[in-house]
This record gives sequence, structure tokens and C-alpha cells, in this order.
Amino acid sequence: MRRQLTYLHTSGAEPIAALRPSEAAIYGRYGYGPATQGARLRCDKRAVRFRPGTDFGDGTIRLQERGGASASRFALHHDADGRTTGYALYRIKQDASGGDGNALWGVELATASRQAYAALWRFLAGIDLVSWIEYERAVDEPPAHLLTDPRAARSTPVDRLWVRLIDVDRALAARRYAGTLDLVLDVEDAFCPWNTGRYWLEADQDAAACVRTRAPADLRLTAAELGEAFLGCTTLASLAGAGLVEELRAGALPRATAAFRADREPFYPGGWAFPAF
Repeated sequence: MRRQLTYLHTSGAEPIAALRPSEAAIYGRYGYGPATQGARLRCDKRAVRFRPGTDFGDGTIRLQERGGASASRFALHHDADGRTTGYALYRIKQDASGGDGNALWGVELATASRQAYAALWRFLAGIDLVSWIEYERAVDEPPAHLLTDPRAARSTPVDRLWVRLIDVDRALAARRYAGTLDLVLDVEDAFCPWNTGRYWLEADQDAAACVRTRAPADLRLTAAELGEAFLGCTTLASLAGAGLVEELRAGALPRATAAFRADREPFYPGGWAFPAF
């Protein structure tokens, strides 16, 4: 891994690296940090009742199978004009014991409208001979808000995409921020020592610049914490609460925390390994 990260740095290629670790305890030592979260949803389909007045639109849903090539199934949502406005990719897991534990595994769900989203959830909840729906979603995705009983859909937070900044200056200059920033970061990076130093980050919603500086620092942290905060999911304030970010100038932490956030939670929609029954 050192060879890979060094190559990305010396070649001037991508300024960040990202992965989905199979074991979370390994990659922190290489400067990776968990940058997005998901919510692993387990929904008791038998208790699913949609709120009165839920807008399902006037579209239609049809099934699409892959000619026997796999067990995956696709449900496509079409609006009233026939345009495809969403899909759900899922599988059915039979309860080998012969009980009532048949489960629908939602692999991916994406829509272009809230009506398509509600309609696809109504479709999944209406599939026969299924007791449970298992689905890993974005933290702020609203399935429970569609139901009269939100406890029918319970979720557990899970880490997803881990990010490692290859070059701190290029990475921070490449993203956009929710507010104005004039900030000096004191960064330590034991695994990629070329990143160690102080950086002046000047940014607004439209542009950003990040250069090395000798000016006094406002925040002190490691490259791993920058990786965690880079996509706006993990907040700098929460990392500071764990003693991982140090505020050196009063007021710098809340301003930086707000600027690194976004309106929606970042989410990596790749599939996940489903638990065995």
C-alpha cells in the first residue's frame, strides 16, 4: 500500500484514494478514515403501513429479470409519460428452515422523484411470501418517514467508504464548501510524510485554494481525520469531541465544521454482504 500511495503522489494522479475495507481495524494505520456511513435497515414487512396521503404518483412498475443469468431482480418505475424514473435491484432469500423468515435483500434503489421512491417502496413491501426487508441506505434516506409505524423499519449505522488524502493541498482545493473559510490546518501524516505541515485553506461555495504556509495554525489534526471529514459525513466537531482534532484558535472549529458539511449525507451505493440466516 505504501508503494501505491507513493506512486499516486509522485505521478500527480488522483489526490485521494478510497476503498471499502473488509476489516475496519486495518486501514486507519495507513491514514484512511471512514468518510461515509450507511444505515442497515431491517424492516418487518408485516408491520408496514404507509402514511395516509403518501404521494405515490401515477407511474407504473414492471419487473425485469436477467434471463436466468443471476438471482437478481429489477423493478423499474415509469412515470405517466413512460419515462424510467427509478429502479430497485433486489434478491429474495428463502428461509432454509421452512419458517417465516423469508427476506428481501435490497441491493440498490435509486429514483428521480419522491413519488417514484414511495412507489418502489410500496412495491417492495407488497411482495408476497416475504417477512423481512433488508436494505442498506443513506443515513438521511426517508423510508421510515413514509410509515405510520416508524419502528417497523429499524436501522443500524455502518461505515462504508473510507477516504485517504494522497496530497492534502490538492484534495482540499478540489472540493467545494458550504461556507466561507480562511483557515490554517496543522496536519500530521506519519505514513505519507510529504503531507506533514501547515496548510492555508481559503474557500467559498464556488472555489477553493490550499497552499502550504508558515502562519499559525487554527486546527491541528492528522491526515486520517481529514479523510473522515472530507466528504462531509463525519464532522470535525465530533472528531474534536473524541480528542482527534485540536482547536488552536477560538471559533475556528464550528466554522470549519459547518463549511465541510453538505445538504445531503454522502453515500456510496455499492452492494453489501448480507447476513446469513
